Amino acid sequence: MRRRQDPKCFVAIISIASRDAAKTLGVLRTMHPPYDMSSATRICATMPRMATNTRARKTFGASAERVAALHLEQHGYRILARNVRTRYGEIDIIAEDADGIAFVEVKARRGRAYGAPEEALTPRKQLKLVQLADAFIAAHEMFSDKAWRIDVVALELDQNGKLVRLELVKNAVQM
Repeated sequence: MRRRQDPKCFVAIISIASRDAAKTLGVLRTMHPPYDMSSATRICATMPRMATNTRARKTFGASAERVAALHLEQHGYRILARNVRTRYGEIDIIAEDADGIAFVEVKARRGRAYGAPEEALTPRKQLKLVQLADAFIAAHEMFSDKAWRIDVVALELDQNGKLVRLELVKNAVQM
């Protein structure tokens, strides 16, 4: 059993039958000493709510991308494509505005436990985004004469899933 930083507390899913539903809905039970394991599963986890469930994480990411695309459209962008795969990975959103093509990375977080969404844009991820954009431009000659940049849409939600902050950062990656 892995424990959180607070050794007196750990998180367990409520029941074996509802393990997947509990993960999807974020229904977790925090238990304090003395530990009552009678209603918990044999699987105890100390991960954040969605870290153990790929489907819930993908659903959360897809929802964040939909909100980001709507925000971009409201600010004069024209969405050209979403979830574009290249040999280097996936581009969340490709949009066009008056300044040219924008390759948009969407970052979303529930709470600040792991920092702000923009902080997840590490130098390694920035390099990968440049490679993705270059690969897309190379594969689509019609965009080769247009200026392009990499933008980031940062979404921050509270623990109840309500939008706290949505920020568009233009030219987030300096090339």
